[in-house]
Amino acid sequence: MTMTDTYAAAPRTTAEAFHDALRAAADLIKSNPILADLYPSVGQGKISLHYWGDDAEHLAEISRAIPGTMAKNDPSKGGFHETYYTLTSDRKVEGLTVIVTAFRDSVCERVLLHSKTVEHPATPALEAREAYTDTVPVYGYECKPLNKAASK
Repeated sequence: MTMTDTYAAAPRTTAEAFHDALRAAADLIKSNPILADLYPSVGQGKISLHYWGDDAEHLAEISRAIPGTMAKNDPSKGGFHETYYTLTSDRKVEGLTVIVTAFRDSVCERVLLHSKTVEHPATPALEAREAYTDTVPVYGYECKPLNKAASK
C-alpha cells in the first residue's frame, strides 16, 4: 500500500486515516533505507503533530492524550518560539519524541507587559545622527493553561 493508496481508500474515520498514513510512512521508510538514516539512533528522532490554528481547548485535549509531561517552549527566545506554541512530551513513544504545535496567537493573547528605554548612540557614518533615547513597548503572552504541566 502506498501513501496515495491510503488516501484514495477513504477510511471510515479520521483515526483510521491517521493510522493508515503512519503505517504507509513506516512502510516507505522500511523500503527506502536512506530515510531511516534521518533517524540516527533510538531516542534521537522526532515525530511532530502540528495543529495550526486550533484553539487552547483542542490543544489541551491533545496534550492529555500524549504520555508524559508536556513542556512548552519559551516565546522570549523570539523567532519560531514567539510565533508557535509548542508542547514537547518528556516521554518517548518507541524512541520518538512527540511534539504538538499551534500558532501562538490561537492559544495565547499578546499583551503589553511594560515599556523600556533604549539608547541609540550617535553615528558618525555617511548619514550622521545624534544620539537619542527611545521608549519601546515590551510584549509578552498570556496563555490559558493546557494542562497541569504546561502552563503560561
